[in-house]
Formats: sequence, C-alpha cells, structure tokens
Amino acid sequence: MKYSVVLLLVVASCSMKVTTAGRALVANKTVEDVFSLVIQAVSESEFTVVSMNQDMGFISATRAGGIMTSSGRDIAINCKIRETADGDISVDVTSTLGGQMVAYGMTKDAIKVLFRQLAIYLPDARLTIDGKPFN
Repeated sequence: MKYSVVLLLVVASCSMKVTTAGRALVANKTVEDVFSLVIQAVSESEFTVVSMNQDMGFISATRAGGIMTSSGRDIAINCKIRETADGDISVDVTSTLGGQMVAYGMTKDAIKVLFRQLAIYLPDARLTIDGKPFN
C-alpha cells in the first residue's frame, strides 16, 4: 500500500506596524528658522519632501534608495515644528512602517539619518529617539 503525504502550508496574512518617535528641542531660534533648517537637513539626508506646510509647521518626506522595506516601499517620516510653552522650538519626528514583513530598527535608522544632519545645523539641540538621548 502506498501512502501520499500532502503538506499544506498556510501563510497568515498579518499586518504589523512599527513606529519610532524622535524629538529635537531647540532654544534661541524661531519656528521659521528651525523649519528652514529641518527642510535643509531632510533634503541633505537624501529624503524627498512629499508635502510641507510652513504655517502649520508640518513636513512629510520619504527616503529614496538605501532605507527600504521588504515590500519595496520607502520609509516615511513626518516632522511637526512648533513652539513649546517654555519658548523652545520642538521638532517632533515620527517614522512608521507597516506591512506583512517589518524589519525592526528601520524606522529608528530613518530618524537617526535625519538627526545626524540636523545636529550639524542645530548643534545645541537636545535630540532624543524614543525618549533616549541621541548622540
């Protein structure tokens, strides 16, 4: 008697989402000055600005090339520039990646790339990623 073995593989379609948050606190600058410097840092970090609104202090960008998801999509960053109650300027940056396969650390790497460039333009800024100091 011959037996046939049938192997059935079921791949569950699950979607995951990873978000990383960064913050730069800047003293002795205006929102307009910081907005311009963030745009410059975004561009020089090989991100492509998708949309921006200076009046609302919002910048959305994607990184072409190097930082890619397993599905081939670019990683996006969103920046919100605003004045805090203390008079400092806050640059809140989020990077979110979702899909069936997520490479952990890619959202943090995207913010690190931006912060390395931003630190050149704003050397006195206090930079944090997920609440931890960025050096």
